[in-house]
Amino acid sequence: SSIEALEAALKRAATCKVSEALLDAGKAKLAALQEEAARQEAEATLLKAIEAAAISGLETAIAKAEATKVCEEVIGKGKAALAEARAKKEATDALAKATEGSDMGALATALDDAKEKGVDTKVVEKGEKRLANLKEEAARKEAQAQLQKAIEAEDIELLEAALVQAETAKVEKKALDTARKTLEETKNRKDAADALSTSTDGSSIEALE
Repeated sequence: SSIEALEAALKRAATCKVSEALLDAGKAKLAALQEEAARQEAEATLLKAIEAAAISGLETAIAKAEATKVCEEVIGKGKAALAEARAKKEATDALAKATEGSDMGALATALDDAKEKGVDTKVVEKGEKRLANLKEEAARKEAQAQLQKAIEAEDIELLEAALVQAETAKVEKKALDTARKTLEETKNRKDAADALSTSTDGSSIEALE
């Protein structure tokens, strides 16, 4: 390379007692070549780091690029990539934490942010599955609560509606069986009361008996 050739020439010149002015000029040229080589290497390293998008690699490459005076445009791209990588990591960590919890609002927000920041698909899918499970569980609890209210009220319309909701939400079988039994008893009681009321209004002894 030019640098190696110049280094060899300088060594030979020093041995042959070439003038100091000429030696200084050669040394200055060598320093300039070495500086340019370091700058080119730092720029290449930074461009690779930008492509890899790893935080530690970007931090190191940016520091080296700044030290060797790589052009501001390339350093700017590196800093933008670093900011993006950090935001992505932050979104990934937030989603992972929300996925482990049971706060649907926090998880939904973390999912939106993760998708915006380009978080890994597998991490996002895991969060989406968790959110779906939380929603299903919430719906089941709500359906079971409504079913219990309908059972206590012994209201036919409420029971029928609550049963449909509970079956859809996959409420446990024991609760469904209790509601069905209550519905049947309530209907029977209503039918008997209606029949008695109708018969009381009439004059048929057989009907009353």
